[in-house]
Amino acid sequence: MQRFVRVALVVAAAITIAAPNARAQADSQVITLDLPAQSLDTSLRLLGTATGTNVLFNPGLVIDRKAPALKGPLTVDKALTLLLQGTGLEYRFVDATTVSVTRAPATPVKPSAADKTALPSHEERATDEDSTKEGESTSSSIFRVAQANALAATSVDKADQEQVLQKDPTRLEEVVVTAEKRAERLHDVPVPVTTVNTTSLAESDQTRLNDYYTQIPGLTVSSDGYQSSLSTIAIRGITTGGFGYPTVGSTLDDVPIGSATTYGGGVFAPDLDPSDLAHIEVLRGPQGTLYGANSMGGLLKYVTVDPSTAGFTGRLQLGGSGAHNGAQAGYNVRGAANIPLSDTIALRVSAFTRQEPGYIDNVLTSQSGLNESRTSGGRLAALWQPNADFSLKLSGIYQDARQYGFSFVDLEPGLADLQQRYARNTGQSTYQYQFYTATATANLNGISLVALTGFSLKNNFQTYDDSLYGGFYGAGNFNVTGAVATAKYRYSKFSQEIRLAAPIGAHFEWVLGAFYTYEDTKGLQVVYAADPSIGTYLGQLASFNFPTTFTEAAGFIDLTYHFTDQFDVQLGGRESGNRQAYQETDAGYYLGSADAVHVNPTFHSDDNSFTYLVTPRWKLSPDLMMYARLASGYRPGGPNTTLTAGIPPQFSPDKTRNYELGLKSDVLDHTLSFDLSLYYINWKNIQISLVGPGGAGYFANGSEAKSAGVELSMEARPMTGTHLAAWLAYDDAVLTQNLPTSSAVFGLSGDRLPNSSRFSGNVSLSQDFSLTDALAAHVGGSVSYVGAREGVFASIYGAGQRQIYPSYPKLDLLAGLKYDSWDINFFANNVTDKRGELAGGLGTGFDPHGFILIQPRTVGLSVVKTL
Repeated sequence: MQRFVRVALVVAAAITIAAPNARAQADSQVITLDLPAQSLDTSLRLLGTATGTNVLFNPGLVIDRKAPALKGPLTVDKALTLLLQGTGLEYRFVDATTVSVTRAPATPVKPSAADKTALPSHEERATDEDSTKEGESTSSSIFRVAQANALAATSVDKADQEQVLQKDPTRLEEVVVTAEKRAERLHDVPVPVTTVNTTSLAESDQTRLNDYYTQIPGLTVSSDGYQSSLSTIAIRGITTGGFGYPTVGSTLDDVPIGSATTYGGGVFAPDLDPSDLAHIEVLRGPQGTLYGANSMGGLLKYVTVDPSTAGFTGRLQLGGSGAHNGAQAGYNVRGAANIPLSDTIALRVSAFTRQEPGYIDNVLTSQSGLNESRTSGGRLAALWQPNADFSLKLSGIYQDARQYGFSFVDLEPGLADLQQRYARNTGQSTYQYQFYTATATANLNGISLVALTGFSLKNNFQTYDDSLYGGFYGAGNFNVTGAVATAKYRYSKFSQEIRLAAPIGAHFEWVLGAFYTYEDTKGLQVVYAADPSIGTYLGQLASFNFPTTFTEAAGFIDLTYHFTDQFDVQLGGRESGNRQAYQETDAGYYLGSADAVHVNPTFHSDDNSFTYLVTPRWKLSPDLMMYARLASGYRPGGPNTTLTAGIPPQFSPDKTRNYELGLKSDVLDHTLSFDLSLYYINWKNIQISLVGPGGAGYFANGSEAKSAGVELSMEARPMTGTHLAAWLAYDDAVLTQNLPTSSAVFGLSGDRLPNSSRFSGNVSLSQDFSLTDALAAHVGGSVSYVGAREGVFASIYGAGQRQIYPSYPKLDLLAGLKYDSWDINFFANNVTDKRGELAGGLGTGFDPHGFILIQPRTVGLSVVKTL
């Protein structure tokens, strides 16, 4: 409750201070557009989507009218002038973010003094836009997934209201993404991309990857055997499970976050609260050319909401929830405010706090709901844009997540539903994230310069029950068999990327970039002898101190040649160099005595990788696009941490090569869209864990695998207010060679890669109703299906069996009311209370009976006030 009050006071204070500064003055920003020659209706919609502008028009005015292609850097004024040239139509700015397109009068009409006073005209707004040089552009961060054509609360007069087109409930909204580090319409991007609506996630309390991953084709979520509160992810089955280096990259506003190595916790995907995210983009298939290391399976992109000088806006949310078998109630409080300080400077501030109810009981300690978690955080961002040629955005995010017990459920005889038996005071974890980004853009005589600087800091502390290995560590020296381990990590990462881009003539575009990152991780693990029933530490058994560093330096180039307006070819290449150092100091009873210490030498690795991209694209029509894609990705190699004879000092990068055909289309007057992908991924030189002489473990490269499949997504508006979306995926991710006989695990050709399901899918349906002029309602739901999966490859030390995770469906329901600026949403997640298994069991090295399950049935509501 104290956090609730603090957040509410902070947001209320920001709103009180900022409200008088709200203004209605439009910006003159330069944006890079790539719109083909098409219908004027479509071009106006896409312009509004790409720029966050409400473009209002009567559909009858633009029917059968054609629009020219728009390519390169343009202001909104200039783009509208070009689109409407020769059409007999004109436009005027109703306010800072709303444009009305109407029929031009027969003779020029001079604006009245009252018009000039009340609203800025096009002539008054235009300054030096007409002299904008060809080739100028600004950061793609100014683009938004727009609520295009939504009629905002403006001063549009009655005549205009009769002509404007409001948000059309019979047509699909256009979506703009930055998958290729430039803003493009989703259906024009030659990459399979899924976007996630973060507003709906927050309103339905689906705040973690575990909650919403089933909305995304090809994405799977798991966990390792110790840190049950964190997610490990894979795309299209590209993973070997366990503690390997990550195969999916993560970025925040195009700045990489998360470690490239397992020592920095890179195997765990960052779980950012959706409170101030514009949307999430998930790119499927290798993305190594533009995004570098670890994106060999795909990429997870978090995109934040930018500050805006257009005017003051605010949002407050309060929610509550309860879970089946929950010991506490869940709650969440969120607030955000956009605060323009002047015509060139704006701030955005947001804060949140939430509690997830605990629903797992520990029969050993008689604790109820011990997997309760609490997360709080906030964001502060600033935008300075003194002119159309330069902008600077600064952003800082802080998030503190705490879990008070393991999320493992023991599925064994003698235990009831949602129970476990672990040592007291284990399974606790604290994760603190700090992400700082700076994005500078400049136009240098027709060349666009983008500089991205990032710094992230992560601190985490956790405890886990290590009794399974108590004998190995020497717990008998304290006359017990139980052991509790603690792990403490401090991880920091700095990155810098600089990109230059410009067109050459009418057909050729190029992007040239350089990238550098440095990671520094301090890791410390301590094992204690313990009495499992009371959690008392009796003495230290062992400690492992292992600092590690990682460096990546890369240069990349991306070239696109437009043979015609309908056909172009993209070529890309990236050369990356990676360096890593690892040093470990061991101490404790397992070395022979309490004061035994062994200092290992520093181990180094040094490797290089080249990734490439070839993508021909055919725009058969403005709403039908076909592409072919040859793309590669990699994850870096690393040092082996042993001097045993016969073991190589380092292991090499492994690489994926993706062959793909895709088709994207909008049909039936934008009421039906679909996205089809057929792919084959070849994975070579897989990084695997081997066993050397004397049982020494190390990493090496061996074996091959493939991932072949098809993904089909569709959206439709079959009738007014109805929205239907669905996707279906088939993925055959298997080894194509046996794992080496010296491997620490068994694996034969044809064995499935861990945690990948052959079939998965999702269907969602929603319906909007207009109850009165001021009151509207909506109802909807989604059904997800996750096919059967196999766990990590079986250990040579175990029974030789892999864990089988059965298939499961999941039903979520949502209903709500909207009145003026108020929204009330009621949700029920996992309505049928399924026990879908995500991870655990055989081969996890923790507990063969412990499993991570999806959250049981959870119901709740949220109340939102928009300001």
